Amino acid sequence: MPKKPLRHYYKATIDVQTPPAVPFDVVAGNLEKPVEKPDSWQTLKPLVEGPVRRGFKYRQTIVHNRNQCYSDWEITQAERPTVIEQTLSHHCMEAQGRVLTGGERWEFLPNGDGTTLVSLTSWTDLQGFNGWLQKFFGPKQESREFTLRKRLAYTQFEAERRAKLEGQDHVTQKT
Repeated sequence: MPKKPLRHYYKATIDVQTPPAVPFDVVAGNLEKPVEKPDSWQTLKPLVEGPVRRGFKYRQTIVHNRNQCYSDWEITQAERPTVIEQTLSHHCMEAQGRVLTGGERWEFLPNGDGTTLVSLTSWTDLQGFNGWLQKFFGPKQESREFTLRKRLAYTQFEAERRAKLEGQDHVTQKT
């Protein structure tokens, strides 16, 4: 009987000066539209049409060390404007075709003053003995959380910029 994988979590949060729907729409919108960056060898392609919802799937590809790897993502929960949760199956050609599973959960929680606490939790399922080795000797917690904070900072910047352009800026409305 296969053993249950070891699940390792990473989490970061940021305050956004907008109502929850604005950062939710930033995250959802980034998943809905195809992206191709030939200069960085990255793509993101929705595999189904329509808005982000339960069952929405997309594929992310990246080339590193001359190997093309891809990640298949599926939305498992989408409730506007409070949560987006998705699972990941990453097929890494650099690691001789090993598959990494995991996911992430975005939460958009109103602070009660018109602002939003955005939380991003990421997890990876570490398999077998190699999983234990990864947990103790793999990427450090700080580097994974730094990556999450960068994504949150982009979401904050883009949400506040959009809100300002649309006249929904919480900070501007207060003054």
